[in-house]
Amino acid sequence: MVEKGQHQQHIQHAVEGADDAITMLQKSQQAVLKAKETASPQDIKKSEDQLDHAMTNLKKVQTNLDFQTNQSQEQQVQYIQQQLSQTKEDALEVQQIEASPLQNKKR
Repeated sequence: MVEKGQHQQHIQHAVEGADDAITMLQKSQQAVLKAKETASPQDIKKSEDQLDHAMTNLKKVQTNLDFQTNQSQEQQVQYIQQQLSQTKEDALEVQQIEASPLQNKKR
């Protein structure tokens, strides 16, 4: 199981990647609008290609972020399950300790 701190670092990198992808997408959108204003077919094509690339990159980053989030949720569930198991074991030990004096009194 990946350390919690290490996993948080993976999530942070995924979030940073998403921020970069959004920035790239915004710049590409601005370039498309600017190219359309100048009406240069080459600039329009180049800007549209960059926009397509930025959108593809954003989809990849979103997939990675979703994956990291799911991994984090799975780890949280595992941690909670471990805590519940430990609590159950502790409760059983307490029951056994409480039951022991009663058994001794009956004797």
